[in-house]
Amino acid sequence: MHGSYSPSLVLLSILVAVLASHAALQLIRQVALSVSRASRLGWLLGGALAMGLGIWSMHFIGMLAYDIGTSVTYEWGLTLLSMMVAVLSSGLALWANTLSRLTLPWLFGSGAVMGGGIASMHYLGMAAMQMPMAYRYDAPLLGLSILVAVIASTAALWLGGLFLHQRRPRRSYQALAALLMGGAIAGMHYLGMAAMEVVPGSMSGWQ
Repeated sequence: MHGSYSPSLVLLSILVAVLASHAALQLIRQVALSVSRASRLGWLLGGALAMGLGIWSMHFIGMLAYDIGTSVTYEWGLTLLSMMVAVLSSGLALWANTLSRLTLPWLFGSGAVMGGGIASMHYLGMAAMQMPMAYRYDAPLLGLSILVAVIASTAALWLGGLFLHQRRPRRSYQALAALLMGGAIAGMHYLGMAAMEVVPGSMSGWQ
């Protein structure tokens, strides 16, 4: 994809991803401290919304940061679906992180769910793009972007689990987990953007 980025918007997109991750971990810790099912569900929903909407917002800020030299609009149905996928996958992954005993299968499963959700949100958002030219993906970079999202999400959830289940939680764990989560979101997005190749003079859509 040949174009240019706005450095200030790129930095803003990364900051949004990290802050959303931090907020989600704060909210999800309240789940472990809650005594009633209703309050646990409320805090979990808050964490899923904070994480999911943060991922989604980061993606579109990152898209605004990129100048491709032509007008781009978005199909609202796919755009809305990408947001729903981000919220749902975040909720499932964060719920797994509240289990009293986070086993390796649960950890890897929740990391795959969150990483896969980040990737699905991104590529659904890209599929919603409407512009007067077609595009294709570089397969190795596309695969690498998904792998980065899954690995970094798994590491972040592991650190987040350590933070959530400590009696006297170390804030450094939460900060590092938020940085890893934010990095997973941003890394996946910008690798996905690098994997996209626009074909000038062709019909609109994915080739």
